[in-house]
This record gives sequence, C-alpha cells and structure tokens, in this order.
Amino acid sequence: WPIVVLALLAIGLNACMLSVIYGLLAKPLPYPAQERLVTLDLRSDKMGIDLGWSVPFFEAASDQDGLQQVAAFKTSEAVLLSSAGERVGEVEAITAQPALFSLLGLNATAGRVLNDTDSLPGMPCHIVVSEDFWERRFGKRFEDGRRLKVDEKDCMIVGTVPSRSGFPEPSRQLWMPLVLTEEDRALSEAGSFGDLHAVGRLAVGRSELDATREMMRRI
Repeated sequence: WPIVVLALLAIGLNACMLSVIYGLLAKPLPYPAQERLVTLDLRSDKMGIDLGWSVPFFEAASDQDGLQQVAAFKTSEAVLLSSAGERVGEVEAITAQPALFSLLGLNATAGRVLNDTDSLPGMPCHIVVSEDFWERRFGKRFEDGRRLKVDEKDCMIVGTVPSRSGFPEPSRQLWMPLVLTEEDRALSEAGSFGDLHAVGRLAVGRSELDATREMMRRI
C-alpha cells in the first residue's frame, strides 16, 4: 500500500479502536475448526458503537500473517422479483467475497459455490442458495440454468449449500458475490469506516491476540 493510504488509515485510528473479536456471533454453526474462526470488527470508543470497514482500510488491515484467510461480507434482505418485475418476496442474503466458502469449509451439495471469477466487475450475476430455499422455490432436485431475479438483477443459481448453514446467522439463504471495483479501492474511500464486515481464520498456532497486535503494527 502507498504511504499516503497508510497515513489515512492511521488518522482513522484516532476515532476507532481496532479489535478482533474471538469466535462467531452465532453458534453452533456447521463449520470445521470453529475455534480458529474470528470476526474482525472496528470499534469507536468515542461513539461507543461498532463500525464497518471501508474497502482500503479492510484490505490494508487484514493483510497479515496471523490470519490464514480473511473475507469481507455484507448482509441484507434481498428483494425477489418475478420475470415481470413484480415483487414476490424477500430472502435473508449475504454478499461476500468467494473466499468465505473455503474459509468456513462450506461446500456445495449440488453445483458449485461462488468463485473469484464471479466477483469480477462486469461478470454475469451468479448466486448460491440453501437447499431448503431451492426446494421451496423449485420443488425438485437441483438443475443447472435456473434463474432468479434478485434486487433488479437477473441471476443464475450455480449451486446449493446445506440448509441452516448460512452466515453469520443460519437463516441466511442466498449468497451473492461481493464485487469490489477500482472506485471502491480509491484513496477517497480510505476513511476509517464503511459498510463491510469481515471474518477470518487464524493461522495455525496463532491467537486472536497475535492477530490483533500484528494488525496494529501494520497500520
């Protein structure tokens, strides 16, 4: 990262205290080695609230040896539309970097999970849904090519994951790729907080305290 970016991030720490909170917010969840999973949160001492990450701040702070993997995500209530554009319902969704699947050890039960290509700007919309969502919606076994209109986007369902395996709550049923553009990574976006949240897997033999200390040294 350029020195100017690091300087901006350091300024942000005057208002926010970096912390790594050990463990997942919702347990138990069906992920392996949960003792090494941590959430990465920003905390404002002055305001007394938790904050989200900006893209440059997240990428600079999470680039460290204490974390084997890290992934950013957002949660939302996605609006489902008919082919005619009429609202037909909502679903609890997560928009995440595809690395989140391997980080959690979450595999597809049919088709595939999201990959890095899915998250590139300009790519077609590919999504993953839970098995129970698929069964309610289509009432039969998974087949390629099924489409779903989500938040005005015409998306193709590329795979399913086990029911009740949503993150950060089991009730999340739809997974969308987090697309980060050059504009998202611009210096003008390098403030102390934004709307991203993050989860990481600690490297073997490292603790959440190790990760926090290394994160602070890098900023």
